[in-house]
Amino acid sequence: MSTEQKVSKDAQAEPTKYSLYKYQHMLKPCPLCGGRARLKTNEYERKKMQEYNPHVQFSLWYCVICINCGLRINYLSSMEEAVNCWNRRIK
Repeated sequence: MSTEQKVSKDAQAEPTKYSLYKYQHMLKPCPLCGGRARLKTNEYERKKMQEYNPHVQFSLWYCVICINCGLRINYLSSMEEAVNCWNRRIK
């Protein structure tokens, strides 16, 4: 599967272990160190915020981080955006 392929629209739904695993394999190595990248969510922070304010719905966001050197992209609103942003390289 090409990493340039567009990720399907199910990336905007609540993440499951399967969907995170599926998109994890689409990530290119880190552009700085060549290390392995990992897709992360703000799920823990979102749950904590909802405990303090249950009347407000907090959005789920996604980011990619290199587990070797710590390079990361900012949180984005979908897995598709996060994967495509990480995989983008200047030619």
